[in-house]
Amino acid sequence: MGRGASAGRAVLAAGSPRHGHGVPRRLDREGPRGPWRWTDDRLRAELEAFLAERQARGLRGWPVAAEFDTSGREGLRDAIKRLGGATFWAAELGVPLRPGQDRSPYGESEALRDTRLVVAEQGRLPGGPALRRLGHPRLASYLSRRGGSKSFAARHRLLP
Repeated sequence: MGRGASAGRAVLAAGSPRHGHGVPRRLDREGPRGPWRWTDDRLRAELEAFLAERQARGLRGWPVAAEFDTSGREGLRDAIKRLGGATFWAAELGVPLRPGQDRSPYGESEALRDTRLVVAEQGRLPGGPALRRLGHPRLASYLSRRGGSKSFAARHRLLP
């Protein structure tokens, strides 16, 4: 039996920063359990309230998944995943992500930018463990996959 006329209605927003990777986003909000109850406006309002509660308790930055779950906000966490992801909503609301939470692409240009910052601050490019302690875990991982700090710095002529 074929699919119904409305079953295939999805609008692609491929290439947009919010819906990258060519993943279709269902705009009709129909799911296996009925109409999708989360809208962008509702998600924004609930997320702002949740972040304000955290801030009142002295917590800063983007919450980890367990925080959503222990607060009874699993639905909010799922809606964030479905409607743009943590990277999108953190940027939208001006909340910093922890280094391990940032899932945006990290390539050569980002590594060069971060390496230049570290060299300017430290006068040298430390190895992976020191980079992690300095708050650059993505740079440390990137460099370890490409021969280490010394070879990266030499290849890009970053050190005297």
